[in-house]
Formats: sequence, structure tokens, C-alpha cells
Amino acid sequence: MFFGSFYYEIPKSLPQLDITSIYYVVFLFLVFCFARFFNSYIKTTAICLANTLFLFSFGINCLVVAAVMALYTFFSALVLTKKKNKAFLLLLIIPEIAYLILAKYQFINSIVMSIGLSFYTFKNISYLIDIYRRDIKVVTNPFKYYAYSCFFACLIAGPINRAGSFFKELDKYEEFDYVDSKNGGIQVLLGIFEKIVICDYIKEIAEILLGNNALYGYFVLLGVLLYSLAIYLDFDSYSNIAIGSARLMGFHLDKNFKSPYLAINLKDFWNRWHISLTTWLRDYLYIPLGGNIHGSFRKYLNIIIVFLVSGIWHGGTLNFIIWGFLHGIIRIVEEVLEKPFKKLEINNYLKKLFSLSRLIINYIIVSFLWIVFKYSDIGEISNIFRRLFIYNCFDLKALGLSINELAWLSVLLIIVVLSDILRDRFDMLMVISKQFILIRWLFYFILIVVFLIFGVYGGSYDPNDFIYKWF
Repeated sequence: MFFGSFYYEIPKSLPQLDITSIYYVVFLFLVFCFARFFNSYIKTTAICLANTLFLFSFGINCLVVAAVMALYTFFSALVLTKKKNKAFLLLLIIPEIAYLILAKYQFINSIVMSIGLSFYTFKNISYLIDIYRRDIKVVTNPFKYYAYSCFFACLIAGPINRAGSFFKELDKYEEFDYVDSKNGGIQVLLGIFEKIVICDYIKEIAEILLGNNALYGYFVLLGVLLYSLAIYLDFDSYSNIAIGSARLMGFHLDKNFKSPYLAINLKDFWNRWHISLTTWLRDYLYIPLGGNIHGSFRKYLNIIIVFLVSGIWHGGTLNFIIWGFLHGIIRIVEEVLEKPFKKLEINNYLKKLFSLSRLIINYIIVSFLWIVFKYSDIGEISNIFRRLFIYNCFDLKALGLSINELAWLSVLLIIVVLSDILRDRFDMLMVISKQFILIRWLFYFILIVVFLIFGVYGGSYDPNDFIYKWF
């Protein structure tokens, strides 16, 4: 066990750079100074050093695994340019997929597991496929590829950014853009606010409702719906911090969420949820499998395969496979049931009412599927659904929360709903930046005060507590 002893004997002086911690904010500012104000060479060097420090802060194993996989992909791409063959491409990709599966399903020692393994594995695979397709040119500098593959801003939980646009912006030298950098910084701060103030509180209430076996019926239903919001806010907040961090350094990552709970069906939901993963699966799995051009049966089979892969990608336990399979089945059933209604002509009022009812039904369906996602123990899933159908009197005292806590929960829910409706229609960063300076700074001041009162000092803050951190 040489590698194991090597891991434990390395002294670790760096604090863990969790992206909601003050350490990360200071770290990000230093990287920003070097990545934004200097030429491409210094920018690449700064990002490579940042990637290394970021990975090392989570353990030497994280750094070694990520760096070795990046180096393997870099040389594989060089070889692939000399031998353009689909079978050879598959041969190069298999070790990356095999390692991901072995680590996810714990067939190998957990010492070689790494944060963000699923995310940068998919980035490496897409790079090799893009080289094979001649969609992008191969990178001949290993440091440039390491800067992309292990880009710290989106390393842990995405978005899964594509190589082509990243390398263009890495090579591009541009003058300092104050508005762009300011908006990036604001997006980071809003992401931290979303996580610590809103998400963690809602998640804490959801855990109480789902974890207390003395609560039944409406309480469990509320817990299911709140957990659904919590997992969205958790992942959306991380994406906002990642996208804002990248923007500070001159990289423009695509939006990863677009108000997914305003979706009217699962197809619409997956066009809005974790968009970088959805488009990755579409471009590198669904379309190569044949997409929808070989008839309905083949199309539906491809949908099931894609959702099963999505489930396996998320985790190594049976519940993730069930979660993916159920999404695929319901997605197909929805499409079959919706066909007869597509040609119906109804007035605008009934159309809006119908859309609202579909939105609510879809949110409930997705929320119950998240329970399958949450619990690896099938017994725990069964327990949640058993308690759900036991109804007694709705006694708020059984919840154990004060009126003030319930009122604050209500305020947060209203904020989430209204902000999602607005974000679905407007670029809120641009809206904020265009306001009169006094209004802008009043908004910032209110956020800071709320953050200090209900965030850091709220009792539930844990910078390690990201649901998607180890995916």
C-alpha cells in the first residue's frame, strides 16, 4: 500500500478551499489579479498553479488523480490526430470510463477517489471526441490542457464546460473589462448568499421533516417538496459561484440552470436543469446512438439508455439507477400522452390554467423522484412513502419550529419563487447593474446584513455541505 502511505505522510498546510469559505474568496482574488491583467502565458501559468493549489487543498490524492487523467487525455489526443479511427477512439476512452466506474462503485480503494471525478472525466471524454470529429484543434501544450481539464472554478460540480470556447478565451488577451469583472464578482457573492442563507435553511427544515419518524402525512409531503427546492438551490448556488469565478478571469461559461421548476414536463425540466450535463449527454451519447431518426422504438430506447447513464454517472448505488430509469420511463409516457393534445385548440385562459396545472404536477413528480435520488437505502425510501400516506391532524407544534422560524421559511420560499420567475425572463445581473447607484448599493447592503444575521451566524453553516461535491 505504497500509495496509501504516501497520501497520509504528506503534510497538508493549505486550508480546504471550499467555495463558500473566506479562504476561497481570498484565493479567487489572487488568481483574478494574475489571470485578468497579464498575457496568455502568465494567465495559463496562474490558472495551472490555481488548479494545483485547489486540488491539493482537498488532498494529494485529488491532485494526483486529476493530473494523471489530464496527462493521459492530453497524450491520447495527440495520438488520435495521427490515427483517426472510431475503434481506436473507443479504446482510448475505455480507461477513463473504467476508472470512473471503479471509483464510483468502490471496486478500488477510496484513497484514489477524487473530488469532481465525474465532471472532469466527462470533460476529458468530450475533448477526445471533439478531436476525433475535428471540431477543435489539438492542444500541443500540456499545461494549457491541464488548465482546462482541472479548471478549479468548475472542477467540483460543473458546469461541464467545452474545450473549444475555453481555449479561445485562454489564448485571448483583452483589456480589463470593469463591468464584466464586477458582474462576475456579484454572481459569486449571490451564489454564496443563495447557498448559506437560503439553501441551507430550507435544507435543514427538509431534513427535520424527512428524518423524524414521528412526523407523517402533510409534514412528509412538505419535506419532500422542500428537499426538492434544497437540492436545486444547492446546485444552482454552486453553478453561480463557478460561473462568476470563471467570469472574473475572463472565461464565459454557459448558464447551467434556467428556472427548472417552471418546467411543464420532464423534457422541459431537463432542458433547464444541469444544462451542461444534459447537452453533453445529447451531443456525445443520444445523437451518436441515433437520436430520434430511427423510429419511435429506437428513440425511446435511446432515452432510457441516456437516463440510465445519467443515473450511473451520479452515483454507484442502486437508487441512482432506479432514479435514472424512472426519469426515462416517465419522460416516454409523457411524450406518448401529450401527442393527442398537441393539435387541440383552446383559449388562452384555459391554456394558461392547463400549463400551470402541468407545472405543479411536474414539480411533484420531480420532487418524489429526488427522494429516490437522496436515499441509497431502499428501506429508507419505503419508509418515506409509507409515512406519506399516514394522515393525522395537522399540528404545527409537532414540527418543533417557532412562529419566527416558520415565518422566515415563508419569506425564503417567496424569494425563491419570485427570483426564479424573474430569472426566467431577465438577465438579473444586467438588471441590477443598470440600476441607479444608490439603489444598487442599498441592495448590496441588505444582502450583507441578511447574510450576517441569517447566514454565517445562523447555526447551520458548513462549507463542506454541498450535495454535489463528491459526484
